[in-house]
Amino acid sequence: MKSEFSSGLADKVCGAWDAEGGTPAELNSFAENDALIRGLLTILRGGAVVKPIVAGIPRVIPIDRSKPFNPAEFIGKGWSIWRGPADGNGLEGEEERDSRSATLTELNLDKVQLVTRFKRGESVTTGEERIKCLRTDGRVRLDENAFQTFWENREQLPARFKERVNGNIQFIFFDGVVLRSPRGVRYTLCLYFNSGGSWFWGCGWLDSDRYAGSPSAMLASQN
Repeated sequence: MKSEFSSGLADKVCGAWDAEGGTPAELNSFAENDALIRGLLTILRGGAVVKPIVAGIPRVIPIDRSKPFNPAEFIGKGWSIWRGPADGNGLEGEEERDSRSATLTELNLDKVQLVTRFKRGESVTTGEERIKCLRTDGRVRLDENAFQTFWENREQLPARFKERVNGNIQFIFFDGVVLRSPRGVRYTLCLYFNSGGSWFWGCGWLDSDRYAGSPSAMLASQN
C-alpha cells in the first residue's frame, strides 16, 4: 500500500459514505468488488461519465411502413398472408388482419398489453379461439409490421416481456394478421425470450394450444 494512504484518509472516506446514507456493509461490498472499483476510477480519471436514469419517459419506437413485412423473405419461400375465410384455401379474398393495426405509425412499449382471453373455467384455448375472442375485445391486435418493429428493437423491450409465467417461457403472439404456410396451414407470429437469455421468433399454428403464458400483444383502441 502506498504511503499516501492513511487512517485519516480512511476516516474521511467512511465519513463521506455515511453522510450519503451508505452502510458499512455496502462499503465493504464495494471494497470487495474489483469491477465496480475499476469503473469508479475510470469515471474519476475522465474515461467515462455518469448519466442519471430518467424515469417516466415513454419508450416509443416508430413503425417503418416503407418496409412492409414480407413473409416469404422473413420466414421462407411459400409463406404469405392468409386471404379469405378461415375454412378456405387462404389464397383468395381479403387479407385476414386487424386493419386498425395497419394505421399505427409508432409503438409505445409501455402501453402494449399482453392479453390472454379464456372462457369461464378454461385455462387453455386454441389460437383460432383466441382470435375469435379478441375480435370482440375492442383492443387492437398488433400485426406483422409491429412484430417486425419489436424484433428489430428487441433489446429495448420491457422486462415484463421476458418474464416467465408459471415457470414457463412466455410466447408473445401477434394475432393482428394471420399467415399461410406453404402447406396452407394458418399461423401467427410470436416472440419469446429463451432460457439462454436471447430473443427468438417463431410461428404458432392456430390449432395449437394457448395457455396463460401465450398472450397476444395488443393496444387499447385508438377510437
